[in-house]
Amino acid sequence: MNKRKKAIVVIAVFAILLPMLEGLFSISSLWKTSASEPTPTALIDTDFLKVSYTVQNDTEKGVTSWLVHYDYDMVKAPNTINDAYEKGKLKIKLINGDIVSAADSNLQLPENQFQAGSVEKGSWIEEKSFATDGKGSFKYTAAIGSEPKLALQFDGENPVVIDSISTVATSAETSEEETVPSATEEFEIVENILVGKLADTYTLKGPAVENSAEKPQNQEKNIDNTKEAGQLRNTRALSATTVGKDLIISQDAIVDKVYVISKSSQEGKDEYKPTIKHKNNNTAAHSGDYNSAELALGDNTYKLFTDGAAGTTIAYNKPKNGTNPYYAAINASNSKDKTTTMQFNDGKTMKNEEITLIYDHVGGYIGADGVTPKKVGAVVHLTNIIIGPSATWNSKDLNPWMEFSHNLFSGVIYGNIHKFDIEFNFFDAEKYPNASDKKIPGDFINFSDDSAATMTFASLNGYDNIALHSNVTATKAHEFAGRIDGGEAGAVGSTLEFKSNGSCAYDKNTYYSKDGTNTFTDYLGGATFATAAVTFPMTGVSHKYKFGSTQGRAWNTFASSSLAQVNQNPPTKTVQPLKQYQKGDSWDNPTGAESGFNQRYYNDLDRYNDGNDPWSLPEKYRVKGHDADKGDLADGVPEKASRFVKTDQEHYYFINQETIDVSSKSLIVPKQYIIEDTLPSGVKLSNDTWKNSIVLYNLDGSTINSPFTNASSYDSATGVLKLTLSETASRKINEQSGKDGYYGKDFSLRLKVKVTNTVDDKINDLMENKAKVTFVYGTTTEQKPVFESNLVHTKVRDKKTTIEFEKIDGQGNPLSGVGFTLYESGEKTSLASATSGNNGKVTFNHPVAPGNYVIKETQTPEGYEPIDDLKVTVDQNLNVTIKDSANNPITDNKVENHLYPFRLELQKIDGFGSALKGATFTLTKDSETYTATSNPEGKITFTEDLKPGTYTLTETNTPAGYTSAGSWTIVISEDKTATLDDKALTVAYDATAQRWMISPNEKTGKIVNQIKPFELSILKVADYTDAKLANATFELFEKTDVAFDNPLAEATTGNDGKAIFKDSNKEVYKLEAGKSYWVKEKDAPDGYILLEHPFELAVGENGEVTVKYNQSNVAVSDIHVNLTSDSANNTIQLTAKNTPEGSLPTTGGQGIKKFMTLSIAVLAIVGGLGAFYVYRNKKGGA
Repeated sequence: MNKRKKAIVVIAVFAILLPMLEGLFSISSLWKTSASEPTPTALIDTDFLKVSYTVQNDTEKGVTSWLVHYDYDMVKAPNTINDAYEKGKLKIKLINGDIVSAADSNLQLPENQFQAGSVEKGSWIEEKSFATDGKGSFKYTAAIGSEPKLALQFDGENPVVIDSISTVATSAETSEEETVPSATEEFEIVENILVGKLADTYTLKGPAVENSAEKPQNQEKNIDNTKEAGQLRNTRALSATTVGKDLIISQDAIVDKVYVISKSSQEGKDEYKPTIKHKNNNTAAHSGDYNSAELALGDNTYKLFTDGAAGTTIAYNKPKNGTNPYYAAINASNSKDKTTTMQFNDGKTMKNEEITLIYDHVGGYIGADGVTPKKVGAVVHLTNIIIGPSATWNSKDLNPWMEFSHNLFSGVIYGNIHKFDIEFNFFDAEKYPNASDKKIPGDFINFSDDSAATMTFASLNGYDNIALHSNVTATKAHEFAGRIDGGEAGAVGSTLEFKSNGSCAYDKNTYYSKDGTNTFTDYLGGATFATAAVTFPMTGVSHKYKFGSTQGRAWNTFASSSLAQVNQNPPTKTVQPLKQYQKGDSWDNPTGAESGFNQRYYNDLDRYNDGNDPWSLPEKYRVKGHDADKGDLADGVPEKASRFVKTDQEHYYFINQETIDVSSKSLIVPKQYIIEDTLPSGVKLSNDTWKNSIVLYNLDGSTINSPFTNASSYDSATGVLKLTLSETASRKINEQSGKDGYYGKDFSLRLKVKVTNTVDDKINDLMENKAKVTFVYGTTTEQKPVFESNLVHTKVRDKKTTIEFEKIDGQGNPLSGVGFTLYESGEKTSLASATSGNNGKVTFNHPVAPGNYVIKETQTPEGYEPIDDLKVTVDQNLNVTIKDSANNPITDNKVENHLYPFRLELQKIDGFGSALKGATFTLTKDSETYTATSNPEGKITFTEDLKPGTYTLTETNTPAGYTSAGSWTIVISEDKTATLDDKALTVAYDATAQRWMISPNEKTGKIVNQIKPFELSILKVADYTDAKLANATFELFEKTDVAFDNPLAEATTGNDGKAIFKDSNKEVYKLEAGKSYWVKEKDAPDGYILLEHPFELAVGENGEVTVKYNQSNVAVSDIHVNLTSDSANNTIQLTAKNTPEGSLPTTGGQGIKKFMTLSIAVLAIVGGLGAFYVYRNKKGGA
């Protein structure tokens, strides 16, 4: 081959290999390659399972991608989980706000390897099949800033080996065959074999922040991204795929810090850059009001912020040549009020300051379904900030400052600032759980046109003229709020009005006090607090307002509550003993501490609908340990159906009413509250002076004295109680509802009542009660929403009781469908009938008085023995005792039914599956012993009745020629199952025989006996004389070895004419049943003719032996077969006869070979001579 051809070949080979090499060295077909491969983060690193992930950002697309790698090997599972499984299946669940489905376009799974699991089992994405090992990757992509959760499960699978009982000989080959499962396999599947930390849910983190020295290009991108955040509302359209129906800015949503992006901090000269301080939550509040930037930068937080919430301060306090540039700008302002737009110098020109704030949690929002609340965060953008002097009681340094609370609801306090333009954008904080200045959400909530979301600016004070620094007077100083577009509000407090012209250049088209000053109760929950507030409906994505104070200092809050009157939540009603139950208490004598405000939701006496139905009390109010619909009750608390009240005994009713949540629902609170209750017949207020029977608890549990007006009344004859709270009491409730931590909480009314009902009067022993509460707003002609409470029931204990017990099977499990009839002792007329339910419970809905009764079982489930009559005694204290027919009390109030007896039948077969008769077995349990012998069909039938228990089955007599099958364990269970050595037998009920029949099936119950191997020997005798011949050698061949190339064994006769076949290792060779062989004489004794044909020897599956010579059966007398009954092998002795040389053998005899050879030789000579003679004669004649 010339050089040119060689070069062409090399290029062609390289072109073929290049794509292969590229695929070989790529990270994964799922992964987008990058300049540097990401470092894997290990989630699980064990011998049997390894899971890790790598992560990359695509800043151009604004997404993060995680590539999760998994690798498992079930052989190594015991090293990690201390258990062995042959195969496993990986299951994954990704959660990014919602559960990520297998069909999600952002999830790329290995092709044809995973599938969606069922919703009922947790919506896992799982491998399609179990495997001994597995390795692969999947990729998930989400917006930058997301931190999805990854949960892993791993199911294990083991085959259940279904196998006939066999006594195969213990050769290596046979043993291997025995352990191979049958064609039909079953599998045991164990869900989630991961334990401990392996079962944790993992958070997939975003990429680590890269080192600026090592990655200048990437760092520049981060800076650009931050700049983009600072200009977020001006430079790009907002993505809004999330729909919102309502918004709650919560006082409970406190963040660790407010992330700040300041344009002047990024671009301004040093003296223009602000000092930003993130204060620690739960630090002490400042004792007074802030009056300077210096105080705002201290460690203490503002005193009116929500308890526990600190603030983030942004103060512009840096001097240049001893003068702060913002201070100088204020003094240099040409406006009459010395205000100016806040600007900084970037070294080239002056620019307006802009600030972006990121709160990763501010409360909740209601999604598109209008029901489900979700966590919400906010991005707040401040622009067009107007600075100027503040009141003279503040510091005169004129440095602008602001402090935003870590609780958005608590708002902002500011100084030397007169106005902000503010824009709110809210995002799903579950979708973006770690939003920050580096991880700004890319999708915002779009509040629909029918949304109930609002933004409220409250406490908009109006003042008289106020002297400001810089010789400025703020005429009729005021706080204001409005929409940037000048649009009108949804609702306005009565002390405010819309001012289109404003009092100065920056408060136009806003709302503020009508006449300068305004008077209102300036605290949340105050009766007239709403009169100085303005509410704006929120629709769409971007919500833009302006607010401020013409005196240059104020505190403003951001509330989602509105100025619209809203309906209250319905009240709740509970019933409670005077003292709390504790361990050892009886139902009628609780001995614990008094039941008060903290026990108002215990409801320990409510037996709703006579104890038969779930409580009417809503779930959210129920207290753990006191929820009667759940079994885990606190010590001493009676079950619902065992709750009673006694005549002349006292107890409490509680009427609980939640207040209006002024932080998130409405600033409008009721003027008064009216509570009405009609006590049921049989109950009255305890004290003669009825008001002394009532206690009113405020939201904090304190009591309010003299809470009712004179119009309140109680009619003991009808039980009608109507209570009108005084304005003073109502104001105390409203004031408490406006305090941090008490928004929307409940006040409670406790009524002490006495039971007058008796079991002998005509009043219903089950007493029902509910209450109603009216919220009064303004005058009596205004709307008064009225809502009723849930129902509660109490009951006077009767002089009769109900008989009930539980029906169970032999294993203690509930037994349904068992019918019973109740009789008085000695009577034939039934009182009631009952049938056990799914829980086994039997209840006769016919209360009975003290006396003796009989219960008859009238309907018994198929396969169970009916029980004898039960005897019932009810004593004078209504204690019920149930005894069986032997007069033994039942245990734990449970009555047991046992199954009818069992009968056992197995199958006896040989190693070839044929029926085997004559095998005898014993079945033993304790002192019981039963015997059965297999019949010609192989059936082993035990005719005795068997009870559930553990039995030993032993083969005691084995048919001759077969190995013994041994012994087994048979377990019969009360659950209608039976096993033989832990393998399931078939169990079926025979209604005619009224017996459970245990029988074999294809998988188990067939007892196998293998026929023993055969030892073959030769007896060599002389024909005619039967003399024993020595030195005759025979070889044994497989029937298929027609060329006689591979002898299996060889035998050479001794002086007694006998020899046994042995293999090349001189071991006695064992012939197998069901196979055929050749026996060929190799050497004949001296003086005897070698046998011309081999013997054809066949051993049948049942041990029958046949021998042919030259296709004719050998005489039966020449074949001796012995099927042994001991441990020895079966034997075959074949008699072979040889004819002496020179003798005329018998036709068809074994020793004619030499004679025939000689005869042929003689005939050949004679024939040759004859032919020569004829030839000569012809030639001579010619």
